[in-house]
Amino acid sequence: MEAASPINEKAITGEEELLYLYVGEKADVYERKWKKGRLSWNWAAFIFGLFWLGYRKMYVPLLVILGVFLLFDVAAYLMGDFEASWDFGIGFVVSVVLGMGGNQLYRQDAERKIWKIRTSHRPEHVETAVMKKGGAGFVSFLLGFLLFAAYGLISGAISVFMEFMYL
Repeated sequence: MEAASPINEKAITGEEELLYLYVGEKADVYERKWKKGRLSWNWAAFIFGLFWLGYRKMYVPLLVILGVFLLFDVAAYLMGDFEASWDFGIGFVVSVVLGMGGNQLYRQDAERKIWKIRTSHRPEHVETAVMKKGGAGFVSFLLGFLLFAAYGLISGAISVFMEFMYL
C-alpha cells in the first residue's frame, strides 16, 4: 500500500508535481502567489528577510546578500564610517525586494534544485530526493540564523581591525 501523496486531490504531473513535493505543505499558497505573476507580496519574506531565505533553504541568495552586506561594510570601514548606519537602509531595501519578489525567487530556486535532482538521480529516486531537498523547517532557519551571525562576527572583526589601523 502506497502512502498518500500530499497532492493526491490534484491531477498534477511532471514538473508541477515535483514543485508541489518540493514546497511541501504550503504548496497551494505558493501556487496561488505564482499565478499572480512575477511580483506578488510575501509578508514573511518582508518581515523576516534573510531568516526567511534560510527557512526556505535558499542558501545561495542568502550568502550573496550577506556577501554584499559585507562588501558595503568594508567600504564603509575604509571610509572611516565605523557605525555603518546606512546598513539599516540597505536592509530595508532588501526586505522590500524580498517581500515583492521572494515568491518568484523561491520558485526559481526550487526549479533549479529540482532540475539538478532530475539530472543526478535515477527516476525512481527523484520524488524522495525532491522532498528531502525542499520544504522548510527549524534546522534550515537555524542555519540561516548561524550564517547571519557569522556575517555579524566577521563584520565586527573587520570593524575592530580597521578601527585599530586608524588609531
